[in-house]
Amino acid sequence: MLKAAINSLSAHVWHSINSLIKDSISQEVARRYQLRFLVSMVQSYRTLELLCALKPRKQGQTIKSQVTKKILKRSDGRLNEKDLTLNLQRGFRIERVLNAIGTKWNVLDAIDTLTPCFFTSGQQIQAI
Repeated sequence: MLKAAINSLSAHVWHSINSLIKDSISQEVARRYQLRFLVSMVQSYRTLELLCALKPRKQGQTIKSQVTKKILKRSDGRLNEKDLTLNLQRGFRIERVLNAIGTKWNVLDAIDTLTPCFFTSGQQIQAI
């Protein structure tokens, strides 16, 4: 009976640790995916800007406002201008960092505190 309890508890501890490790790996993969996704979104946004620049606009309408309107219309109300601006801001900042380090994703990947939220204005930077 004691042996069965020991085996059961040790198996439980092992499964808990194993689940924690898998969860940490999943979070890291998700973080890397989010950073790459935001940069990809910025690239698509720039292409959309170029295409909208070719299209006639109403007087007083900017290319940026035209692009924003197209994206928000396409989202069917699931995206608002504030969230779009926030994600674009993050993407532009990630892209600038990448350009500064020679587009080496492995540098960003190595620093686990660099989440998309890190690239938001007002982010408090703590001493590492």
